[in-house]
Amino acid sequence: MVKYLQASDIHNFDALEAIVETANDLDLDAMFLLGDFVEGREYHEITQGEVAKFQERAKQLDSVALEGLSERQRQAVFLHMDTQRYGGIEQIEQNAATESDPKMRKAWRQLLGEYHSFGDDMDAALNRLQELQDDDEFQAEQDKLQEEAQELDERVADMIAAKQDGQRREFEAILAQCKYSNAVMGEDGRLYVGDGNHDGQLLRGIQNAKQIQELGGVTINGVVFAFEPNTRETVGTPNAFYEGLDSMLNDIATSQMQRAVENHLEQAGPDANAGEFRRKVLNDLPVYNRLANIDDIDVLLLHNPVGRHAYAMVDDGSGKKKRSFIDYSYAVDQIIREKQPSVIGWGHIHGEKGDFDENDPTFGYQYQGVHTTDRTFCVIDLDEETKKINLIDVYRILETDAADPQYN
Repeated sequence: MVKYLQASDIHNFDALEAIVETANDLDLDAMFLLGDFVEGREYHEITQGEVAKFQERAKQLDSVALEGLSERQRQAVFLHMDTQRYGGIEQIEQNAATESDPKMRKAWRQLLGEYHSFGDDMDAALNRLQELQDDDEFQAEQDKLQEEAQELDERVADMIAAKQDGQRREFEAILAQCKYSNAVMGEDGRLYVGDGNHDGQLLRGIQNAKQIQELGGVTINGVVFAFEPNTRETVGTPNAFYEGLDSMLNDIATSQMQRAVENHLEQAGPDANAGEFRRKVLNDLPVYNRLANIDDIDVLLLHNPVGRHAYAMVDDGSGKKKRSFIDYSYAVDQIIREKQPSVIGWGHIHGEKGDFDENDPTFGYQYQGVHTTDRTFCVIDLDEETKKINLIDVYRILETDAADPQYN
């Protein structure tokens, strides 16, 4: 039997201390903390003053650039700037005429139609952009703003680093209290931690736990654990195209190119190794290469959800709800299909309680899924022979004021 603790989305050190106290009363083979140890909004709060000053400066320059243009003409300016990311309107016209993928071709044609629908307003927008390009004084102001943006990035990074230095010291002190930590057990430590989407550089250089993103597989009593913390890896091309069309063409694209991935997966068929496109993409993904080199994976521990749990009903901007990916890693998706781990654990999505799932059809086989939240963590008994979960004890972390489940 392998007994291990899985927790995630802790978001404050009081909760972390409570988890450590519980773990110290148990006889565990391992302890896995899957990210989001701090609250990311804290970094926004300490930098928002600096950012607000820059945004006001940029807004003033935009006001000068767009002065005298109608609202429709201003929209045309921004649309034209978007098209430049795809090679300009001539390239888009070529793509609309030659693209072989029907959905991609439809998307290019819709973008082209939207562009030409502006008519004289687009002409006015292009004239203004040319005037600004020829205006040396404006260009000098724009260059100065870019320099200010770089300086702002450096100041913000320094402010966040200073904040995280203090958090890291506190974090290390709490980990040192855990009887499974490196501080207590040395190289035999059984405490593993990984990044969430809120943690930034918090875990860099820590000494009292093992960082899961630096490891391959870890074998505990014959059970192979593998890890992937917060990573979003999608197909590289044409990612910018799908991201750029998200707000305009919700029926065509989603935020991180999932629709394109799904199309290619349909074409490639169920075999995870099929297709030149698929193999080329996977060979370029470091997460895939790291995990693919592990012969067998019995338990895969992640920060982000997978399968049907990687979807949520989110506001599409119009007040309506649509089903959308929360986060997505193409590499992790393929590892699951190839390695077929018996157990998959994840966090990221907040709520009153986590999920235990044995019936997700996404990957074509039956796995046991364990979801921990900001309010619950689990202690799991896993059979070392069958690699199946025999028992899960669910613990509440702390009472919170959150009214509804959320992902964060």
